[in-house]
Amino acid sequence: MAGTQTKDSTSYAVVDASILEHESGGVLMATHPSRIGLALFLTLCVLMSTLSLPEEKAQLSIIDSTSVDDTSGRQAGFDPDCSGLTFEDLFEYDYAIFDLLILDDWATADMSASAWVNGSNSAIVRANLDGLFDGAPGGNNSFISTDERDAVREFGPLCIEDMETRLGMNEKILKDGEYGWNNFTFANDGIALDEVDIVPNNHPDARTCTNFGASTNCKEVPVSITDNMEIHLSSQPDVSNLEFVQLPNKGESNFTLAMNITNMTSGVFKATFPFVQNLRVDAAYMQDRNQGIPGELYNLDSLEVMTTTSEQVQIRLELEFDRSQWDVERFIFVEFTTSERLINTPPVWTADSPTDGTKFALNAGGQTTVASREILQSWGQDVDGWTMDCTFSSTLFGSTLNANGDWVITHPENMDGSESADCMLTDELNVSNEDIRSFEFGTLFTIESALSEDQKSIVATVTPTGFANSFTVTIHAHQIQSNDMGQMVSADVGNNAVTVELPLTGVKPGSIAAMGVAIANGMMDYNFMIELSIEKPNSIPMIEHSPNALENSNATWDASGRVFILRGTYYEVDGEFVSFSYTLCGFSSEGFITTANSWEVDISIAPCIAAGTNDYAVVITGTDESGGVNTLDIHVDDPFAQIDSNPSPETDDADSSKGLPSLSLFACLCMIGLAFLRERR
Repeated sequence: MAGTQTKDSTSYAVVDASILEHESGGVLMATHPSRIGLALFLTLCVLMSTLSLPEEKAQLSIIDSTSVDDTSGRQAGFDPDCSGLTFEDLFEYDYAIFDLLILDDWATADMSASAWVNGSNSAIVRANLDGLFDGAPGGNNSFISTDERDAVREFGPLCIEDMETRLGMNEKILKDGEYGWNNFTFANDGIALDEVDIVPNNHPDARTCTNFGASTNCKEVPVSITDNMEIHLSSQPDVSNLEFVQLPNKGESNFTLAMNITNMTSGVFKATFPFVQNLRVDAAYMQDRNQGIPGELYNLDSLEVMTTTSEQVQIRLELEFDRSQWDVERFIFVEFTTSERLINTPPVWTADSPTDGTKFALNAGGQTTVASREILQSWGQDVDGWTMDCTFSSTLFGSTLNANGDWVITHPENMDGSESADCMLTDELNVSNEDIRSFEFGTLFTIESALSEDQKSIVATVTPTGFANSFTVTIHAHQIQSNDMGQMVSADVGNNAVTVELPLTGVKPGSIAAMGVAIANGMMDYNFMIELSIEKPNSIPMIEHSPNALENSNATWDASGRVFILRGTYYEVDGEFVSFSYTLCGFSSEGFITTANSWEVDISIAPCIAAGTNDYAVVITGTDESGGVNTLDIHVDDPFAQIDSNPSPETDDADSSKGLPSLSLFACLCMIGLAFLRERR
């Protein structure tokens, strides 16, 4: 409409000083000066009548504001184009684990990926993510915000859906580096994406988001920070995240899996296939292509093959690539077959395997993981994969592999003494080696603990059982829910109990465990985490106010006289994030700016004007992540209030010298009506 401008959902009347439209006849008339004054006075009254109302700010999402309330519309409003990119293009990681599970239909798969990004690489990744939001509020501005982080979680699957999986499979044995693949593609509905520390909590460079439309609690940090971060990709429950054209033979005859590992600098790739009778790896190759020209095929001797407890073939490959080789592409080809092997050799122990008589420490529960999958696989070697086959003298003990391929011993809880087992390696064709080794399993120590009197540490007593003659224990307090870790302490333990003190500094409130490693001669390193049945209590945040010393005031007033600024510091001994709010004249709000250990807030006195008071009593509230609350009362004097130290008797003259009260809308309308009647006369 002409004569109206809209800004932040508030309309402002614009008065044209040359013409006004007559309401009764719609005729444009020359404006009498008295009518100009009347119009200006009307505008002034309307503005004064709304002055005491709290300002309502429009909220603008990172996504298209026209589709905020509709999920499908929201995705349509922001859809990053990531076609042609790979996971490595967006996430330049230091180490990653890829886990591929081919499903029973041989047409879909679940892919999980965890990438750890450290140091300078984390700055690259943050800049890449910030760049995805170019054109959106706060996007591509050299700061990564919690709003952008939340958008990555929501819209990340749309980006990944466009990416190249660089995986393919076809029904043939590779000959002379043939290339033409049944490529895997990402399925958006099955993609789940999460992250850790894209925007670190309580970062010293964090600030309140400055872009228009930022959410209330939005924080942002420069993309240049080098704090470590993590990216995690997985599939949704009951929905796969990869698709490919179904293999007609469903793995019951020859097929080849291909993967482009270019720029996969460091990590592990694992693939598990559905059970097929006699399925095995027949060969594995690596090939480099320089500027598109295929090179020689090399045998991939580093490929590990094993059989899971459900008799599924599983392969594992350590990944390594030099990113400086910008003109080189590297491919991996793994050939599978169900044909019978003409010659089968038994698996063998490697030089890294435990020797005969090695001891393994057990925890107090009924199961103990005594070796991770990575360690276990380094102990044996066989072309078809192998498993650890152990025989115990007691039926209360057993040996198995968990879903991750870790070696797990089942045993009685809180057992006394030790138990031995004879172990050998057996391949999937049930052929075993003749080198049988005897291992001993038992409890290494017990631990008793209590919270110190000052509640700043845990006093733990480590008592040896005699399973090992002596050992060194390195131990720290571990918060189970948040994974916070206290300072490490070490102690040498012989025949007698040893007491250590585990600091709780930097550990969030909650359930505490003792976590660490014990090392002894003739024993595999014992990595443990023992719950202590101890809760670290919460400490409320400390909040302090910093007055304005220059103005000798508790606050700093702006030029309008309607807003004052409060500043102060805070300290959270447990390292938790602290959120702030304030209350003034019955009105509560947040909007604090926090940097490192300081806080600042701009406070409008509009609620007090509406309430007819100039008593500015502010209550600042700080709340930590565990719900600990502290408050701070601050009284702010009105520097514009008139003070008469020698009041005189009230007279008409004295009354006339007092400030005029604000005109109400009703009073304005009455005065306008009187002016109109007078003019008509």
